[in-house]
Amino acid sequence: MRETLSLLNRHGIKLWFSVFVGGLVSSCVLITFFSLFIWMIAPSFFSRPVEILSTLRTDALPRILTQLPPMWKTGLGILSALVLLLILFLLCGMMGSIREATLHDYFSVSHFFYYGMRYPVRILLMVLIHAILIGMTGWGVAWITELIPPGPGQTAGWIVGGLLLLGLTVAAVHAPVISIVEKKGVFSAVGHSFRLLFLQGGTAVLSLLYALILGTLGVTVLTMITVFPWFVLQFFGDQTIANIIGGGFGGLFFALFHMVPAMMMIGTLYTRYARLIRIKLFEDEMDNDLLPETTNSLPYGGGWGR
Repeated sequence: MRETLSLLNRHGIKLWFSVFVGGLVSSCVLITFFSLFIWMIAPSFFSRPVEILSTLRTDALPRILTQLPPMWKTGLGILSALVLLLILFLLCGMMGSIREATLHDYFSVSHFFYYGMRYPVRILLMVLIHAILIGMTGWGVAWITELIPPGPGQTAGWIVGGLLLLGLTVAAVHAPVISIVEKKGVFSAVGHSFRLLFLQGGTAVLSLLYALILGTLGVTVLTMITVFPWFVLQFFGDQTIANIIGGGFGGLFFALFHMVPAMMMIGTLYTRYARLIRIKLFEDEMDNDLLPETTNSLPYGGGWGR
């Protein structure tokens, strides 16, 4: 965790600014497409607004979606795909920026856009592969364990199943890290994420645990600061002012700094991967200088072997 805090101390403002700029660009793109969507559906909506609003009030969501005009379905599909891609763009940009800061002690805003535009599809495929594996394993564990009579055997089955799911979760978390740090393809990164479990499984589990602890700490501090103005203004007796001013300042603070917990979690995964895991996972490639970057020392935490 010390390496993560050192990373954020040196590059936190620039990381925040990169994500902020990326968020502004994403918001502009989303607003543009949303405006086009409204323009597309406006004629069909205003031709029969009472009927459409009545349907929205009385029908269930699946039925609403099936009864929407084709133009609406197309627009909603495009918007949903766009939102997903923009989320992946921000996530990949943040991971790429932290990669550069971890390995080289330097990065620029251009790195954010480079990784944000290059890796979303790759990361999405990895997420889908691991989600399918985790879902199938969870179903298989539940099915097999239910066949075992209640008792120590069933308890042991649940424990083994829990360990399998934990391993798959650790692999799923580290696959994007491997892909971006080593510039590996989808199947290579997924394969190395499972190899990681056998070589550095304990270290990887601790990395995930530390990331969750720092992320939880970040969310807690962010929440406390967000509600603090509203909480203080409660003592002045005017509920309306407390809601408007306190809610406004808290909402603005949250909008500006909501990405900090994610930065802390990703920073933990990347610094620990570069400092403790990479040397074991890619020892042969590192010896033969086959990795994208193989420096003799790291800016956070010393040399590869420490």
